Amino acid sequence: MNQDINTKVGKRGSIVIPVVTLPVEIYTKEQKAEFLLNNTVTVLEYDEAAKEVRAMGLDPEAISHKKPDEA
Repeated sequence: MNQDINTKVGKRGSIVIPVVTLPVEIYTKEQKAEFLLNNTVTVLEYDEAAKEVRAMGLDPEAISHKKPDEA
């Protein structure tokens, strides 16, 4: 985590404002697929997510995830 400062000058004087820069996480296709599959509640949602995962060029069965109770 980087910490810098930003300054602003106004009618009453200068203001020093701390600025925090956080790293950006880049998700892999597999992580995105896992997220899609794990966030389904119904069989219909799961089928749609599996279809989306296949469109990403991945096999839903090869992705670690938990199927909804109904599936």
